[in-house]
Amino acid sequence: MKNYKLCLLSLLLIQFSYQYCHNSQNPQSDSVTNNCGCNQGFYNQNHQCIQCPNYSSSQYGYIAIKLSDCNTCQFLDYYMLQQATDTNNAVCAKCPQGSSLLTSISQTIVKDVSACSYCKSGYYIIDKAVSESDGHPAQSAKCQRCPNNTFTSAVFDSQNCKQCTSNFYGRFQQDGSLVCSLCPNYTKSYYSLYLPNGVTDCSSCQKGYYKNGVSNGSPTCIKCPGQTTTFTNAASIKQCYCDYNYYIVQLSTDTTAGVCQQCPNGSTRISNIGLVGDESQCDYCQNGYYLLTPFQDSDGINPGKSAKCQKCPNNSYSEQNISTSASVCSMCQLNYYMQTASDATSSAICLPCLNNTGTLDPIQTVGDANQCTVCQPGYYMIQPYKDGQQTSCKQCPTGSTTDLGINTVCYCYDTNAFWSTDTNSCKQDKL
Repeated sequence: MKNYKLCLLSLLLIQFSYQYCHNSQNPQSDSVTNNCGCNQGFYNQNHQCIQCPNYSSSQYGYIAIKLSDCNTCQFLDYYMLQQATDTNNAVCAKCPQGSSLLTSISQTIVKDVSACSYCKSGYYIIDKAVSESDGHPAQSAKCQRCPNNTFTSAVFDSQNCKQCTSNFYGRFQQDGSLVCSLCPNYTKSYYSLYLPNGVTDCSSCQKGYYKNGVSNGSPTCIKCPGQTTTFTNAASIKQCYCDYNYYIVQLSTDTTAGVCQQCPNGSTRISNIGLVGDESQCDYCQNGYYLLTPFQDSDGINPGKSAKCQKCPNNSYSEQNISTSASVCSMCQLNYYMQTASDATSSAICLPCLNNTGTLDPIQTVGDANQCTVCQPGYYMIQPYKDGQQTSCKQCPTGSTTDLGINTVCYCYDTNAFWSTDTNSCKQDKL
């Protein structure tokens, strides 16, 4: 009986002392200060790391120990509506499609939407931002995605899309125009190539593939096994990790990838948490879901449980979250436009784009089918959107396709062919 009581006491002590901090720089936290040492974007509360609300964040390199430490905005595509106080966090809003701030300093100053005066990489400015004046509301910069698989990293330029996106390589035609073609065999190039050299620029592997030697001057790219993926430029199978909608159940070795299992109930991870085999790694809701039941940490004896999430209704959409209200589903899924905005309790209501048109980003405001200004994958644009005239798209012919976007040409699967605007088809390369 004495031994039984000692064992029971030991188990209770283990359970009492076991405290695991999610989203922390020090998961086994300081039991004296009760401080988790939370990652950027989280603050410490009752021995837990809580995500900063209202799109706010903590300062880079600073460990937030209270809500008011959430005094800046997430990333450069959010601007500040309200500063943090001694007791509350800052309140931020997302810049409209494609627009952005220039520096993180702007995220600490209260401004209106005209603070979003630049464009994200891959977009160019078509209209400058306008400050509020004489009763006219402020407007962000209007930004357009670079067309035909081109890219720009220069936020100041108007239309300077003179590079190719990373999975494409560039070639110049005789008239000096740039043609971007798909890299073969899951290889990729780099955004920064202003002077393209053709297919030899495809010198590394795409996301989800790792490099396994070189053949005929080109890398051999092998797909990561199971439900694993990679960042780009992976050089070995060991760099295959669990994608964010999966959690790890077995660690990788020098010769094998880790083993992953899908997060249940619409949940996901927002950071790498060192709990091998425990589904409480899945502590947030995926994009397009909202929270029903929060995750539960392991108590040191019993395994933890994942968050339980519900899919956004009415074709609406959300970013990753832990909100228990459907009102967080305030945007539309890709290729849907917004008929009705969300309110305090309900999601947005969205309708599908018509005639193979689509959207590049989730729509955030009420509108109509004219919000669908691009063509869906496999279609190219024969009529761009204009006031009073909807976008018109046509299916790519056999042997070619497009990605979602503003594409007036299709790219050819055959690396020795190019798109002819005379015939709207692929022809043998004459570059």
